[in-house]
This record gives sequence, structure tokens and C-alpha cells, in this order.
Amino acid sequence: MKLECIANTGAAVEKYLGTLFLDPGITFHVTIGQVYPVLGLELLQGNLHALIPDDSDYRRPQWLPLELFRVCDPMISPNWFFKAYDRDSEPFRQGFQARWGYQELVESDVHRDGLGERMPSALSIFQQQLDATMTGFDDS
Repeated sequence: MKLECIANTGAAVEKYLGTLFLDPGITFHVTIGQVYPVLGLELLQGNLHALIPDDSDYRRPQWLPLELFRVCDPMISPNWFFKAYDRDSEPFRQGFQARWGYQELVESDVHRDGLGERMPSALSIFQQQLDATMTGFDDS
């Protein structure tokens, strides 16, 4: 799956003010017109977010609202997994409803949280998945 960035500021997604960011003037580390590979999707509090590498030198993982993008290639990886959270689970009470993506992302909430906390083990797995995803990325 590939997404083209169509907006990169908090003002474009003001409904997330106070949850995803605190200032509508924030600029996310993505570039309008750039195409990004999607390594995961997450349904959080009824909103769909995509896991992409940002534009930093380290291509850090970022969960960003789908509203910042246009889907330019809808095909998802045949290696993706899916998880729907039970209504009585702690993640569901925190707002997590479902997640799609590579195996560790879906099967381990510790790994998912480790991406945001920049844990080396989580970042290493993300980088491996990104490298595999980028093989032939520009060819399709």
C-alpha cells in the first residue's frame, strides 16, 4: 500500500487537536506530494491511522491520520496480519479497536508502543520491515 501526502500540518486535521498534537500549527515530518509505503494501519478511537516512515534521516516510524494522505496504491502486503481488540480488553478501553500490518506490529502491543518510545529493538524490526517493503517500491 502506498500513500501520497496531501497535507502535513495540524490545521489539516484539527479534529485531532488535543489528542494527536497540541498546536494546529504543527508540521508533521512528511512532504506534500511524496509517496510513502504503509507498514501498518490502526483504528484508534474510530479514526484510521497509517504507520509510515517519516522524512527524517532515520526514517522514523510515525502513526499519522489517513486524512493527510491520498491512497495511490491500495494493494496491501500478502504478509500482513490483522487483529481486532475484544471490547473487554485494556487496549480497547484505551481506544484501540483494530490493527493491520507486519506480524510483530499486530501481535505485540509492546512492539507497537516501542515504536513511539523509540526503543532500539522496535526500531530495528521496523527498519527491517521498511527495507523489505522498499524492495521494488518505485517499480510498482
